[in-house]
Amino acid sequence: MNRDLLIQQLNTTILPFWLNQLDHQAGGFIGRVDEHLVPDETFAKSGVMHSRYLWAFSASYESLKAPLLKEAADHAFDFISKVLWDKRYGGIYWSVTADGQPTNPLKHLYSQAFAIYGLSEYYRTCQEPLALSLAIELFHLVEAKAFEPELGGYHEEFTQDWQPVTSSQVTADIKTIRFTTNSHLHLLEAYSNLFQVWPDDQLSAKIDFLQQLFSEKIYHPAGYFHQYFDANWQPLTAGLSFGHDIESAWLLDRSLDVLGIDRPSLRAITQQVADYQLNHGLDKGAMNNQTDFQTLDQTKVWWVQAEAIIGFYNAYEKTGESAYLAAVHSIWDYVQTYFIDPRPQSEWFGYLVDEQPLKANISDDWKGPYHTVRMYLELIKRMEDH
Repeated sequence: MNRDLLIQQLNTTILPFWLNQLDHQAGGFIGRVDEHLVPDETFAKSGVMHSRYLWAFSASYESLKAPLLKEAADHAFDFISKVLWDKRYGGIYWSVTADGQPTNPLKHLYSQAFAIYGLSEYYRTCQEPLALSLAIELFHLVEAKAFEPELGGYHEEFTQDWQPVTSSQVTADIKTIRFTTNSHLHLLEAYSNLFQVWPDDQLSAKIDFLQQLFSEKIYHPAGYFHQYFDANWQPLTAGLSFGHDIESAWLLDRSLDVLGIDRPSLRAITQQVADYQLNHGLDKGAMNNQTDFQTLDQTKVWWVQAEAIIGFYNAYEKTGESAYLAAVHSIWDYVQTYFIDPRPQSEWFGYLVDEQPLKANISDDWKGPYHTVRMYLELIKRMEDH
């Protein structure tokens, strides 16, 4: 792996696939491309995924300066601000129909977080004032509607008019779940990105709060993060998600860098998590999916590999330990051999078992440009800095 190859692959394989998903008729991006590379122009359009498109094209334009990337970012912003944004109650819909009618208008912390992430990146790259205004409005909405100070966390799911309901998205099928690590992680990610363009004191305090939450409630001293919690922040399941843990490690480091502070105890935690992933997550050169400590899910998932490459490279930069760099190269080699779809005008396969791709969409409301594009951009930038 080298920087030139990363740039070449991003420019000739990854970004062209996602650029091809622009829906020039109905707006936004085509909701699904199946395993045969057939687009489904009738598939619903996800608020989460369109925010990820906005982030990916904005960040790519900042790095590569190709006009087509700016046009795609503008296209994503137009759909989010005019179609996915709820003009009556504020916030981003979970999904709309292919032609832009709200089909699932619930509000979820996860989707609001990704909207903040995408909008703040678009503003940072393209300086569109409305994008920053909407991101700030979302921040205040989340704090007013979702934050529960008496429980020390954020409620995650709401009706269209922001009435709290039990979570049905982005969670396991356990009725007593109140908080998820996943949603709180991506809120931290979004707030950290917003802070780069809006260094507000209240926002800084909330980033600090989320960092402490990971240290004090979510982290297990064995070296991993719990995933699901009740209202008292008691873990509800055993086990861990390898991908979420290594992603959390480098995003927590990023949040500290953004604030310009050092918290040695949190840095130690992120290092311990990276160590745990290195020692327990790798299998045949790639990362496993998850474990409940009784069984091991050895499915190889596209986004887990992408986040592991960033996370281990981040750990290597911090420590200089060659074992982390070796893990980066082994996962990269595995991706090149098994994950990249050799068919023209495709991207990565989503899931592999025994090095064979499972029948699965190449893109849909969960598989988009966020993880893969970010991996390329992160490595390109980090290698440039060296």
